[in-house]
Amino acid sequence: MLAALACSKKALPECLPNPPVNCVIGDADEIVAQRYTQAPGQYHAEAGALAFQ
Repeated sequence: MLAALACSKKALPECLPNPPVNCVIGDADEIVAQRYTQAPGQYHAEAGALAFQ
């Protein structure tokens, strides 16, 4: 959760008017994929993490 919160700040200000969101996909203690919301019209955090894992 701390990794997601820290990375979500990287989305600003390009993600606006969408909220700054980050998605972390983990397996045990390892981060497998992590992405934050892009500019409007591009990937949201969840879709980006799934697409690029």
